[in-house]
Amino acid sequence: MAEASAMKGYAVKFGSDSATTEQEIKENAAPSGASSSKPAMESVEQMQSLVYQAQANGGFVPGAFVVAEGASAPEIWKVDCYDGATVALKKQILGRDVEEHRLDVSELLAKWRLHKGSVTSALPGWTPFLSPRASSAWKYEAVKGAITIALDRVLELMEPAHEHVELFSNPNMVRSKSTLKEGDMMLAPATMRIDRKETLGAICVGKFDIEFGPEPIFISTQFGAPLNKDGFPNKNAWVSPFFLARDAPKNKANMSLTIFVYDVDAMEVRVPVLVNTKPLEVGDELVWEKASAKGFANSKSYITDKHWQKGAKRRKVQEA
Repeated sequence: MAEASAMKGYAVKFGSDSATTEQEIKENAAPSGASSSKPAMESVEQMQSLVYQAQANGGFVPGAFVVAEGASAPEIWKVDCYDGATVALKKQILGRDVEEHRLDVSELLAKWRLHKGSVTSALPGWTPFLSPRASSAWKYEAVKGAITIALDRVLELMEPAHEHVELFSNPNMVRSKSTLKEGDMMLAPATMRIDRKETLGAICVGKFDIEFGPEPIFISTQFGAPLNKDGFPNKNAWVSPFFLARDAPKNKANMSLTIFVYDVDAMEVRVPVLVNTKPLEVGDELVWEKASAKGFANSKSYITDKHWQKGAKRRKVQEA
C-alpha cells in the first residue's frame, strides 16, 4: 500500500472494517479557498462509503433540508444523524420536528435531493418575555408622551393669562397689559423639545425610569414667528410667552420659576410655571432669573390649580 500511495500522492487504503468518519471527511475535503483546479482525491474506502458520498459529495450533512424526488406535495425533512448505513430524517412543520423517518443511505442518494428554497422556522431568540415595553426607546417615547400631555393640560389651564400680556420682538420681551397682584400672573411653557441631554437654558421636568434607573428629562425653548419673512402666516408658528420672558438678576426679577405637578399614568411631571412675585403695573416687563432653572430639579416651590383659580378670580374682578 505504501508503494501505491507514493505513486498516487495520497493514502490508499483497503479492507478497513470501520465506516468513514466525519473527521476523515473533513480531513480529506479540499481546503476552503484552495486555488488548485484539481478535485480532492478520495481513498478507495471513501469512494466505497455511501455515508461519505452522501455528505461530502451530496451535501446531505446533518442539519441539511431535503425533499423526496417526484413528491406530489413536497414535504421538507431535515437530516438528523447517521447510524451506520442508515440515516434519520425529521419532518419539518413551521420549524419543528414532528416526525422521524429512517432509511438506507443508498435510498437517500437515489431518491432524495437537497431543498434549495427557504424553510419556515420559529423566530430565533424570541420569547413571550421579550416585550417591546422593556425597550429603553419605548420607555423614552412613553415619558415624552407623558410630558407632552402634562404640558398641554397645564397650558390649557393657564392660557387665559396670555390675555394680560403683550409680546415684542427685537428684542423679544413680555410686558403686562394689566395691573395684577402678586401671584396672579402665571405663564406655562409649550414645547415639543424634550430631551435626555441638558442643553443651555433647558429645564428639568422630573426624573423617569428609562434605562438605568431614574433619569432627568429636560424641556427647552421652541419658537416659530407668527408671520414668515414675506409677512404671510407661518404654518410652523409657535409662540410661548413663557420662553420669551427675558433674563434678569434675582434682585430685579418680578417672576419666579415654580412647580406645578401633573401626574400622567403614575408619571410625575414637574411642569415649570412662571409666577409673578411682585405686583405688576401696565407696561411692566416680565423678567426672571434664568440661572434658577439649573436647580429646578431640586426646587421645593410648588403651586396647584387652587393657586391658579384664586388668581383667576382676582383677575376677573379687576376686569369687571
